[in-house]
Amino acid sequence: MELFNCVNCVKIVLQNETNEAVRLATIDLQRNLRSLSKTENEFPIVNDTSNASAIFIQTKSLGEPEAYEVCVDDEKVVITGSDTLGTVYGIYAFATKCLNILPTYQLTDVFPAKRESLKLEAQIIKSKERQ
Repeated sequence: MELFNCVNCVKIVLQNETNEAVRLATIDLQRNLRSLSKTENEFPIVNDTSNASAIFIQTKSLGEPEAYEVCVDDEKVVITGSDTLGTVYGIYAFATKCLNILPTYQLTDVFPAKRESLKLEAQIIKSKERQ
């Protein structure tokens, strides 16, 4: 899935009823994507689900508290959390594991390199089971 190039960028689709913590983590994700792009891509946060090429953020039961799953395929990225905290963890796991952005990059002065485009391979990232 191509997240952005010189002309286009994905939208970030967020549910209307999303918790404030999830909304703030989504804004961090938007900021991370902007920091990677060499162009002036906006990466808009929308509620419209009609765009197939998007990053979808949702909260629904995964069986365990604080669990998350990130699914990347050819057309979309779906970040699902089992609850508010699981969704926030999923957003930051996506940023760390797929975008290679450390959550502390602003504190360490290790900024990600800007790119003309970014394409992700299909993959599934799941939280570890709690013990």
